[in-house]
Amino acid sequence: MLEKRKTRTKADHIDLQVGRNLRTFRTFLGLSQEDVGTALEMTFQQIQKYELGKNKISASAIYRLSQFFKIPISHFYKGIEQKTQQQRHIAESLYALDRDTIELLAIFQKIPNKTTQKALLSLLRNYEKNKQGAPKDI
Repeated sequence: MLEKRKTRTKADHIDLQVGRNLRTFRTFLGLSQEDVGTALEMTFQQIQKYELGKNKISASAIYRLSQFFKIPISHFYKGIEQKTQQQRHIAESLYALDRDTIELLAIFQKIPNKTTQKALLSLLRNYEKNKQGAPKDI
């Protein structure tokens, strides 16, 4: 008599990482979940579930996403091979960034002039250093 195999239904760390990567690519490009869903003939809710790791992304969906984003399929699996606790912590911190922070990084990277980048970085460092006693952020 053959034993019935249990199928894995709950998302594991790989599914969660693939979803985080999807979210990072999408927000880096300034796209909404609806934009991606429409392009792939899916609902924005499906994209949202992928990003949250609630639904697993099929091989065909990963292929279509890689074609849409014009990136290698392997990019969806970045971060899975993290080995040390410190590397995992860094990766989790990066993937926990909110939309505004990701947008800030994307805009910063597009500034072609390194002097301008350094000036902006200096401004932010000075703000952080002197924020005690400063007016409350808006």
